[in-house]
Amino acid sequence: MSYRLLGMTLKNEHIALGVLLTAAGIGVGASRKETKKPTAAPEKASSIVDSVKTTFGSEDEEKL
Repeated sequence: MSYRLLGMTLKNEHIALGVLLTAAGIGVGASRKETKKPTAAPEKASSIVDSVKTTFGSEDEEKL
């Protein structure tokens, strides 16, 4: 069986394929994750290392 739409003949197979591909496209589009842009630049490792205080042991050991 076929349908006539706007003067064109559409077969059932083409309608079924169109419905399935549309549903698959909507499903794939809905399941995609959004990528988020970073809001601030990360700090450099050297500035992080400098900010950490290292006071292990006694003052005599630090002098050595």
